Amino acid sequence: MAKVDVDRIKAQVAAAWAARPREQLLSGIGRWEVHSNDHVVALLRSHLEKMGLDLQALERAAGPETPPTPLKPSPETAQAHVRRLAQAAKVQRGLVQAATAATERADRALPLVPSPEIVQPAFILVEPIGIFVQDNRAPDDNWAQVEFKATGDLGMGVVGFFYIWTNPTQDAIGLSVDTQIGFIGACSATAKRRFTGGHAHLFVPTGLEVYDASGSAEVARTMVVELSAHSFPLWLESQTKSATVDALIDLSYDALSVSGGGTIVVEAWAGFGYNNFNHGEEVFDFAGNFSRVTNPNMTFTPKPIIIT
Repeated sequence: MAKVDVDRIKAQVAAAWAARPREQLLSGIGRWEVHSNDHVVALLRSHLEKMGLDLQALERAAGPETPPTPLKPSPETAQAHVRRLAQAAKVQRGLVQAATAATERADRALPLVPSPEIVQPAFILVEPIGIFVQDNRAPDDNWAQVEFKATGDLGMGVVGFFYIWTNPTQDAIGLSVDTQIGFIGACSATAKRRFTGGHAHLFVPTGLEVYDASGSAEVARTMVVELSAHSFPLWLESQTKSATVDALIDLSYDALSVSGGGTIVVEAWAGFGYNNFNHGEEVFDFAGNFSRVTNPNMTFTPKPIIIT
């Protein structure tokens, strides 16, 4: 396969990430699109104070709360997750070997196309950099660890595994891509106690993004987990929803085309989105000894483009 300039491609992708509007990352994700409304909060506070309630005194009298116990996947859960991921990669390699053998035995009535290929990620990117803990790239052992606490109105973190494939022929060919991305970790959404009420919402999606000479396009997206917590006006207790995450998601797309000698970049990404109303907080913990986002490899399967 022709050698490509990975550093140049990485710089181009990083620039595309920086230029991508936040709304594009968040579009279509999550049933709740709640934004802070300071005017409504101020009116409610004013109304309660006119009723003779000293909100600050009541908040002090309520005393400190015991924070929720952080969730962590057990060692047994993490080990089982690793075994499932390894088995899935083994099955995929077997399928590729069988497809390659079948292609070699074929009658060649169709145009000659390259054999399927299992590719390792060329690089991993994390945004924003503050959520990054560490990553690893090794044959079939590619992962990233992220961890952060979100308290802003609206935002999202992203981990991307980037794969590069170049068409070794001079003819345009079709292309299918297939990969599996694993999640092992925990997350929680907390609506803090406030006399004006609150809301916290988080979501963890995953998907595929394709980059070529014409730009980039999302071709697949799946929701992995979604949590919402609410604390209503005059409620003295924060409300928390938590979940351990143990998921293995198949991501595939079979309608790509690559020009003769052309190069395509495919990103398998994991997102960590949140939105809050009046003092919400979300925690994403995919770090530590057992927690991470995994993406062993990606299969590229060329196929002929038949013009009728």
